[in-house]
Amino acid sequence: MIMGILAVISFCSLILIVFPAFIPHLDLSTSKTANIGSTLGGVIGPIVSMFSAYLIYEALMAQQEGNRDQRIKGDSDIIFLLLNQLEKEYNAFELDKGSGKIFAYDAIASYANQTKVYANNELTYNSFIDSLSTNRFMYIVRSFMMIRERVALSNFSYEMESMFIKKLEIYYRSRFKFPVKHILDGFGDLSDDVINEIKDFQIKNDVF
Repeated sequence: MIMGILAVISFCSLILIVFPAFIPHLDLSTSKTANIGSTLGGVIGPIVSMFSAYLIYEALMAQQEGNRDQRIKGDSDIIFLLLNQLEKEYNAFELDKGSGKIFAYDAIASYANQTKVYANNELTYNSFIDSLSTNRFMYIVRSFMMIRERVALSNFSYEMESMFIKKLEIYYRSRFKFPVKHILDGFGDLSDDVINEIKDFQIKNDVF
């Protein structure tokens, strides 16, 4: 319907300009009155151009806003994916206690408590550090730190970043704080790559 109305208006405009008007004083086909079109074009043209530029500006701003929202959504999706993966890795941590296997926090806490055996010289430091359990524990620690770094690099607002930081804070305190303390109680006086990394992990996350 709109296209039909525009077609009628265009057709009427052509008739008005090309053919003499019914009233001689309104005849737009003469050279004298033809200057009216030039005058109107000179006045209206800049206004139309400015309005077009404004519309383009608004379109670009809307596109930038959409791109920013898309980046935030992408960052959120990645972090939630990493958190889910961290949870799977944590829950998959296992330790054989002889009477059966234990998992997740119970296994990590029991693993960390083995450092007490070191004080009685029943377990050497190297065998503890080189164990499969230590490698798996460090793998989980690095996954946690990767999420922290990913949050810091994201395009979040202050409120959203604080939400993720608080979630990581609770995760650390409930899953890592005491096992890390037990490990460092046993081996904290020593210095090598693994122990130094655990110390750094504790320092960065105890400030939560």
